[in-house]
Amino acid sequence: ELQNGERLLRASVPTDMLQLTQETRSLTVAALIQRSTRLLTDAQRARFAQLGVFAAKPASFAVADAAMAWDLDSGAAAIEMETLAGLGLVQPMSDGRIQMHALLNRFAATILKEL
Repeated sequence: ELQNGERLLRASVPTDMLQLTQETRSLTVAALIQRSTRLLTDAQRARFAQLGVFAAKPASFAVADAAMAWDLDSGAAAIEMETLAGLGLVQPMSDGRIQMHALLNRFAATILKEL
């Protein structure tokens, strides 16, 4: 894992991450976000991107809201949300809602524009 981390820190910034890098002023944060989103399937990446429609600061929404945006039933949406949470792209809250950091939300919105 240390070799992967070192490789990540030395990597140049991909063009789709330039705006995020400027916002965070940290190549490390931008690289970690990119690494997580590149692990997603195309369908999961599109679903992550669709979460960019929720207002950031940070974004907070119910799984049912995501299910509606994704046109999935609540069970399938919960499974997708678990995948995103496992990659650190969203965070389940104790009240059952999902929270998404403002930077991740802006990155999701950027991806959505590209789809």
